[in-house]
Formats: sequence, C-alpha cells, structure tokens
Amino acid sequence: MEYVVVGCRGFGKYHLEALSKIDVDVSIVERDHETVKLCRDNYNIKSVYGGFDEALRSNADMIDLVVPHNLHAPMALKALNAGKHVIVEKPLATDVKDARSMIGLSKKTGKKLMVAEQYYFDPAIARIRDSILKNEIGRMHTIIMRNQRLHRGTEWRWDPVANGGGSLIDGGIHFVDAMLNIGGEYEAVTSRCYKGDSLRAAEDTAMAIFDFTSGAKGLLFHSWAYSGMLQVPSYEIIGDNGAIIEDLGTRPGPGFQALRGYRAFGDPVVNNRILQTGYFDVFYAEIQGFIDSINNDSDVPFPPELALRDLETVLTIYNS
Repeated sequence: MEYVVVGCRGFGKYHLEALSKIDVDVSIVERDHETVKLCRDNYNIKSVYGGFDEALRSNADMIDLVVPHNLHAPMALKALNAGKHVIVEKPLATDVKDARSMIGLSKKTGKKLMVAEQYYFDPAIARIRDSILKNEIGRMHTIIMRNQRLHRGTEWRWDPVANGGGSLIDGGIHFVDAMLNIGGEYEAVTSRCYKGDSLRAAEDTAMAIFDFTSGAKGLLFHSWAYSGMLQVPSYEIIGDNGAIIEDLGTRPGPGFQALRGYRAFGDPVVNNRILQTGYFDVFYAEIQGFIDSINNDSDVPFPPELALRDLETVLTIYNS
C-alpha cells in the first residue's frame, strides 16, 4: 500500500516520523528541492510527486493532507472522487456544509475519511473517562480545559480565510475535542473571543463556558497571547467526591515530546494518585489506526462525525 503525505515542511514531519515505524510505502507531494532532499535523507521515500493531481493519478491508496485549513475540503473531495482514502489534519473543514459533503462522499465512495486528531488518541483521556465511569470522583460537576502560551505560528495561521478563524479553530479545537469527550453533550455555550495581541488579524484568545446535559459545567480557555512562563494543568475534572488533574511532571514539552513517547497530555492524577499510562506515540496511534481500518475494512478510530461535532462547536463559540 502506498501512503502519500501532502505538505512536508511543517506538521507533516510528525506524520513522516510516525510512518517510518509503519510497514507502508511512503511518498510525498513536494516541489521544493531542499525539502525533498531533507525528506529523502531522513525517511524512506518511495516516490516524489510534483503536484497533487499527479499523486491522484498514481496507484497510491491513501492521501494525507497537511495543508492550510481552507484547502482541506476541496482537496479531500478531489481525492475521494479519485478513489483514495483520506486522512486530513484538523479541522475537518472550515465550514459545516463542506464537512458534511466530505463525510457524505466518503460514505458514497466507500473510501475512508479521518481527521488526524492526535489529542483524541492520548491515553490520558481514556483513563479519565474510565475513572469517571467508575465513580472515582463522585458526581462530576466541573471540567476545566486550558492551553495558554505565546505562539506566533506561520503567517497563514493568522489569515482568517486560510485558517477559518484564529487560534481557536487551529490549536483550540484539540481542547474542544477533549472537553466534549469528557463532558458529553452540551445544551448551551457562552463565549468570548478576542485579540490579546492586537498585531494579528484573527483572535488569539478564546474562552467558553459549557452547560452540559449532565448538569456539569465546562470552562475552556485557549490563548496564544500568554507571555508568562507559569505552567498550569491542561485539564482538571472536579467531582463532589474527588478530582482528576494533569500531572505536570509527565506533561509533554515542545514538539509533543514526553518522557515516554509523543503525548498530548500528562498522566492523570486521580485523588492524588497518579495513573501511569506508559510509553505512547499519539501520531503513530492515529496513523496506524487509520491504516488498520483500511486493511480490515473497519471504522476509522476517530469517526469523522466527531470531527464535525468539534467543528460545529468551534463555530458556535465564535458566534455565541
């Protein structure tokens, strides 16, 4: 099977690194000679396609889109129509209509469609959900998800057209996904999105309060305009008989590198007891899971309907 990565200069390198551990032929779409050389020097590259259309005409089985957000829908739809399975970086699309078209075409063609949402695969989330189901913290009443740092990013990420918004639809959607996977369905959202750093065209800070159907409340805070160095937990889940908090000692550093693998979150501490999750690579897990779903003709591990839910929630936060 041949797997083609489209977009190798930025986040695509994480995908290529994970693919180096997977038994699959890896090709790339790239015109820049220096980038091609870098990829060939570091990874076992089968073919280099000079353009997206050339890759679609090939016998490749899978297309991995690591491109600006406004290109997700048109490129994914084109790839699905060409008979390719598609994995695409988050968000699924920049608007709900396009996202639904992608899901519909995937079902019509019988080709897999998945969003590469690495935060979904982090074992901390499964352990948190398990602790809640086991009633280890009693009735859950508050969920706090936060990510705050100073992040400039590449220029297109601050273009509301190319990005579909600002920091929320880019980095914040990861934490929206985690919030909803823990809290479940919600009834209402109250939010504020604004520019803490006025140099950018789009928002760099967003906060939202969720009213979950369970009665719990959720607080989301995401900012790329935080110049302080204080480290705070990414998640806290509070119940009437205990709490779960992220362990800062196992929290990943820059580039998702952790003490044990590539992680999105640190291990959960449940009622002052750390639940060690061991070695884990979130990028390997998402890509291997996608490939396994093709080989086994099974559902993708991160359903596109959840990615649609995340996108709808981000757009609700923008508009509420």
